[in-house]
Amino acid sequence: MRIGIQDIVEESGYSRTTVSRALNGSGQVAENARRKIQEIALRLGYRQNRRVIAIIVPSLGSAYSWGKILEETAKALEISNYHILTIQETELELIESYPLAGAVAILQTNDLVKYWNEHFDIPLVCINTTSRHLDGIYSIYSNEEQGMSALLRHLIALGHRRIAVTSEHFQESSAISPAHIQRLNIYRKIMRSYGFPDDLLLRYNWQLESLLPGIRDILDRKATAIISLVESHSQRLLFYLHELGLKVPDDISVCGWLTDYDKFCIPPITGVEQNFPHMAKHAVVTLNKMLNNEPIGSDIVVDYNIFIRQSTGPAKEV
Repeated sequence: MRIGIQDIVEESGYSRTTVSRALNGSGQVAENARRKIQEIALRLGYRQNRRVIAIIVPSLGSAYSWGKILEETAKALEISNYHILTIQETELELIESYPLAGAVAILQTNDLVKYWNEHFDIPLVCINTTSRHLDGIYSIYSNEEQGMSALLRHLIALGHRRIAVTSEHFQESSAISPAHIQRLNIYRKIMRSYGFPDDLLLRYNWQLESLLPGIRDILDRKATAIISLVESHSQRLLFYLHELGLKVPDDISVCGWLTDYDKFCIPPITGVEQNFPHMAKHAVVTLNKMLNNEPIGSDIVVDYNIFIRQSTGPAKEV
């Protein structure tokens, strides 16, 4: 039996107007009344007809990847006539303050799904986090194998054999995106399968100047191409290679994971870009199925878009 507002009215003793305002987060309702009504609604399993969906986003920074997918996800939800509530991952207690129908998480790590089912009883769709195959939780994520394979095939076809890859270093390993670790592991696997070196790692941290010694190191080790594993970092590589007096792609090729702005660099950067509109569409379709108790086959892996531009060229003899 579907629980309605009248059930909460009878259980709480408040008027229909007060209950409605409390469920919609109105400031016109006293705090103690609002909390009591929302607790009753949660206990009874009430879901609003307005179908409000929470989008859970990282608490810090403005990373390109989640900012872009947030925009596309919001568009897809609005097209499906959902109302949207954006919540930072440090404010998850707000989920219990609203009668939400479901949630979409746009986070770099899998930490949220570890305890989701213990604290919340609404469906969750995760974008760009690898699956943990838990009940009521599904993932939509990019095909890292396809993306890295495309970049390496392109470079190998141009004659490159000594291909370097960026490798982030942090004091706390939890700061490293699982996707970046996966990309690095796939690089190593593919390079080994060809019998090419898999240890040309351009090591750096988030301080920009740390790229310089890393670039000098892989140049000393005769790398002819660099793949950046992080969106926007190819632009930084171009800058520091220019500072060192090197021409791209004449002296060394550069490619990697792209943002919208890489096509405006000189030269425009070759790489792979996440298909955010496609991912957002799949996330909403999956969420709809969960809310309607329809069968869901599995998590969804979305291929990258590939752009061959002017930052890669034939390997220079070393």
